Amino acid sequence: MFALFAGSIIIEMIGIELWLIRPIIVVPFLSFVPGYLVLRILQIEPRDTVTGLLYAIGLSLCFLMIYGLVLNTVLPRLGVGVVFNQIVLFITMLTGIGGLFIIYITQNDTQRINVTAFVDKVWHPWPLAVLCLPFLSVLGARTVTRFGDNTLILAVLTGLGFLTVAAYIGRLPKKYFPITIWAIAVSLLLHNSVLTHTLAWDVGKELRLATVVIENGVWDPTVGGRWMKNAMLRIVLLHPIYALLADIDLVWEFKTVSPILFSFAPVAFYKSYQTVIDRSDAFLAVMLPMSFYSFFTVLSVNSRTSGALLFLSLTALAVTDRTLTHRKGRVLMLVFLFGLIVSHYATAYLVLFAVGLVLLGNWVLFGATRTRKYVRTAPTVVILFGLLAFVWYVFIVYDGGAFNRLVVEFYNLSFDLWRDLVEGGSVVSAEDSTTAQYATTTYTSNTIRWLKSMNFALGILAAVSIAVLGLVHLWQRYQKGVLGDISSDASIARTEYFLYATAFLGVFGITFVGVDKLSTARTLMPALMFFAPFVILTPRRVLKLLGDHLNRSSLRTAGKALALTFVLTYFVLNVGLYGAVTEEYHPNILIDKERVVEDGSLAEKDYFWAMHYDTIYDIKGAAWLDSRKHGDGNDEAYYRYSSRKVISGLYNCTNLARQPIERQGSCDDEPVRSVDRMDKVYASAGSHVFYNGSR
Repeated sequence: MFALFAGSIIIEMIGIELWLIRPIIVVPFLSFVPGYLVLRILQIEPRDTVTGLLYAIGLSLCFLMIYGLVLNTVLPRLGVGVVFNQIVLFITMLTGIGGLFIIYITQNDTQRINVTAFVDKVWHPWPLAVLCLPFLSVLGARTVTRFGDNTLILAVLTGLGFLTVAAYIGRLPKKYFPITIWAIAVSLLLHNSVLTHTLAWDVGKELRLATVVIENGVWDPTVGGRWMKNAMLRIVLLHPIYALLADIDLVWEFKTVSPILFSFAPVAFYKSYQTVIDRSDAFLAVMLPMSFYSFFTVLSVNSRTSGALLFLSLTALAVTDRTLTHRKGRVLMLVFLFGLIVSHYATAYLVLFAVGLVLLGNWVLFGATRTRKYVRTAPTVVILFGLLAFVWYVFIVYDGGAFNRLVVEFYNLSFDLWRDLVEGGSVVSAEDSTTAQYATTTYTSNTIRWLKSMNFALGILAAVSIAVLGLVHLWQRYQKGVLGDISSDASIARTEYFLYATAFLGVFGITFVGVDKLSTARTLMPALMFFAPFVILTPRRVLKLLGDHLNRSSLRTAGKALALTFVLTYFVLNVGLYGAVTEEYHPNILIDKERVVEDGSLAEKDYFWAMHYDTIYDIKGAAWLDSRKHGDGNDEAYYRYSSRKVISGLYNCTNLARQPIERQGSCDDEPVRSVDRMDKVYASAGSHVFYNGSR
């Protein structure tokens, strides 16, 4: 691996172009090899290959961020003014990872990676078939972008649904569940990230910070003043390291490497779910967070949140993996919590709130003494996590800018909760809740209405199981007493996971009150990732108990069918399969570019522009515009409307009959020229629409 890594970079440095070969070698090397070496040096024995691979990726990313921070601090003091360029990074990374390898071999560790066994596992029709899905997903996305045809991407999304059914009813061997989950995750993430040539939402700010690091050659914490994002090493160090060493354009590093790294998070949660449910139910449960629209529309490019959730999933895995000793398990947990801190401050504070509740629950169920000895979320872990989060964002952010923001936002959150829950006020009304309103507060469709209801149902189903299990745990501790016999490691892990799910269900519940700082994309995703197995448990357990009581096996089967139907419905609505067929607004609207741009409603066009501006749409339109511009040299032969309001107003004045269920918009935003004197042309900037004046 070292020879391939070094050789691929050296060959291109001397002028021989390797194209995709270099990133195909460098990205896996950086993502797994350093972490694997750290695992072996620490003599950590994961319970299986998949768990070891997941730990390796988390440790590798933490190593790259910490090592990059050390280089950024030390090298300028030694006279090296440019740290982040290909040559310096190559030499220093090869030295650092080589040092890990030397330590590894000096320990006389005889364990080696069995490549042959890995190939034997993959070389089978099922894994080979599911590994084709990400490639088909990318091809389908490019077909939408280039030719306006979404047939292939709709077929891929439909195939993911059928694959879920096959896995749940036992047609897919369980040993292939992890690779199938990963393939589904990659397919969903990449299908959205490659549909557009720019970065939507506020990811442009992340790109700007990473670009500044590469342009300056060093990371400067003072860039942007009191900008919290500049303290997130996931943005300012990991992106430049991958982009420079793998020789990937920074935009496409965001759009490919970042989602591929995040795709391992569902696999880690799948492994954690097996603490409370069996493998088939765990597979179905992990489809819930992967189905949620922000998984593939926001987190496919938003690297700071997706990075934090990846480390959160690894934290959950370290909590539930009881094959590790308590000391090694807590070490891994702290390392992953550090990775979470330097990935996204808001997620770190949410998790800090959750681990505090878990610690309190552990005290109640096991007692303070036994909490320190037997559980992973021990007082030392929580205290160190809190100190790291506080110190990093208070002292690393320029001029202590994070402190005031932290205090003000905490005060506002507490004040809103007090007014809404205790005093019954309406500082932020329930009607403004981002979760209750799902993806919009100004327009809707059948898809959105049903998904709002399903969001409520998710919380209710999870709350039923969690409430029942919580009463059982409390009753058992009451019978045994705090000093009673301690449960087995497996039982403690199950209880601790239950406490995490309870804490995050509480965070999710707060969003229904209407606290505007806790947006759906920020809170429902981590919460759903934790309480998803309890959503599946409720129909399964209720109908099983009823079937046992009435001696009706059909009722037991009905519970399984009901859980599958719920998850599939959630998936179909979120990914836009129903909306694309019925031609209505849905969260994954980008797959409907052709319809939206040609005949979409005002609401769809507005949302399309906001999410996916500057998307290449029509090659013929671009060629036509170019010929008009350069053919007669008259720049006034066309007009460019880059304003979202002008575009929406113009479209709304074309008398389109189809509108959302709740009609929207008016003709207040008149274009500068009469609509009947303009011909529609879609150029290469996509939702920036050009109009040629008739002569």
